[in-house]
Amino acid sequence: MKKEDNGPLKISSLSEGHLLFGLPKPQHPLISVINGTTNRIDTDRFPPNHVLNFYKIAYKPKLTGKLKYGQSYYDFDEGGLLFAAPGQIIGNNDHEDNVCSVFTLLIHPDFFLGYSLAKKIKQYGFFFLFNQ
Repeated sequence: MKKEDNGPLKISSLSEGHLLFGLPKPQHPLISVINGTTNRIDTDRFPPNHVLNFYKIAYKPKLTGKLKYGQSYYDFDEGGLLFAAPGQIIGNNDHEDNVCSVFTLLIHPDFFLGYSLAKKIKQYGFFFLFNQ
C-alpha cells in the first residue's frame, strides 16, 4: 500500500486490500468474494480516499453519508451495485452510519489475461462512468 503526498492511498493487490480491511488473506491472489455480513470491515482503519489496482463490484443495500466515486459522489440513497475499475479514486468522506457492502467481488486485471474479456472490459461503461 502506498500513499502519495496529499493523494489517495494506492492498494496494489488483493492481499493488501484484505490487510487494510482487517480481513483474512484472500484464498486466491487474483479474485476474492467478501461477505460483509460475516466479515465486518473495520471502517476506522479505512482510508477516506483510495485507489484500487483491481476491479470492484459491491452490493450495498443502503447508503448514508457521501461516497466519493471518481470525481463525483455516489448519490443513490436506496443502495445498489457499485462498480470501480483499476485506477479510479473511491472513498468515503463520512464514515458515520455508512453501511458496508453486503457482498464485494474483487478481481485483479491479471485474472482476465488470456481471455477476450481482457480486451473488451473497457466497453462495459458501468466500470468507467467517470474519466480518469
